[in-house]
Amino acid sequence: METSSGKKGVWAKIISFDLGATGSKKVKFYRQLFGFHSTRRRGTQTRRVFTPGILSKIPHLVLGKSVVAVPPEACSQLLDFLSNPQWKPIQVHVVDGLLSAEQVRRAVEEFFSRPVRLTGGEVPLSQAVRAVSRRDAGDPDRRFVERLLDQLGRFEWLKEAVRRAKEELSR
Repeated sequence: METSSGKKGVWAKIISFDLGATGSKKVKFYRQLFGFHSTRRRGTQTRRVFTPGILSKIPHLVLGKSVVAVPPEACSQLLDFLSNPQWKPIQVHVVDGLLSAEQVRRAVEEFFSRPVRLTGGEVPLSQAVRAVSRRDAGDPDRRFVERLLDQLGRFEWLKEAVRRAKEELSR
């Protein structure tokens, strides 16, 4: 996309926030925002499990410790999370920004490398698409990935990557 000043890029909402909390409240906030990995032990087995946060479901680019860029379609979802009274006091600032195609490509790559839970365990989304493409249409993991791709198709940043993933599923 090109702006009136001739600059090329992709529109994003840049959201900065200043959380006035410390300690456990701050840890809880960042865990619910970004998600976190935990280790679970059962007998002699150890599993590393990812618990998703709000940004796990939204393509984003971290521009600073408390600054993220998200697609305009996802801004309201993130602002709803940030306006939750349990995070008070918090200051939130939102501006429109223009990201380079390289920045958006990096955000899409990071998004497709995030884990999703299939019946066989957690795998990156890109690997899950390849794995379920060989299964029949009635497979629960395949239906899950298809529904997930349908939901992700609403983000302008992901439209092309979702189209390619759906093509891979239909082969």
